[in-house]
Amino acid sequence: MVNAFKSNLKRRFVKYRRDDDGATMVETAIALPIFLVVVFGILQWAWIFAMYAMLDFSHEDAARLVQTGQASGGAVTMNDYKQVVCDQNPLLDCDRLKVIVDSYDDFSSVPTFRRGDGTPRFNPGEGGDVIVARLHYSLPVITNISLLGMNPFVFSTGSSRVQWVISMRVFRNEFF
Repeated sequence: MVNAFKSNLKRRFVKYRRDDDGATMVETAIALPIFLVVVFGILQWAWIFAMYAMLDFSHEDAARLVQTGQASGGAVTMNDYKQVVCDQNPLLDCDRLKVIVDSYDDFSSVPTFRRGDGTPRFNPGEGGDVIVARLHYSLPVITNISLLGMNPFVFSTGSSRVQWVISMRVFRNEFF
């Protein structure tokens, strides 16, 4: 009787050991969330970098308006400056773009900037002034991967849903 019980128990154990029904589903349930976070993180990082590149490229043309004196005397407003950037980038939502243009007497008087600094303002200065032109773009995020310090161009606002993409130009105005 004991041998029959042992034999029966051994048969059942071998049967269950060989039975792998559902193992694939369990492995997928464990691996799929990790895989999706990595894939969406890569896509998010690529999107952030593309937005930085587009913002930085178009900022070059907008900053040129200030540097050459075309913005002096109120000829170009903050909205005009923003529109130059937005016209070159159809993917940008202009409502999320913040323009900060400040003028200083020399490079040594330019303060250190911290992320999140700045109320929108536009002061294009005069000929020979040092100009710091910044664009802050509020970009919604899918995953929290870029908060791990993988992207030096993106700063968190403290929320896992929005991050700032920042483009900055520092230059001396031409003498006009």
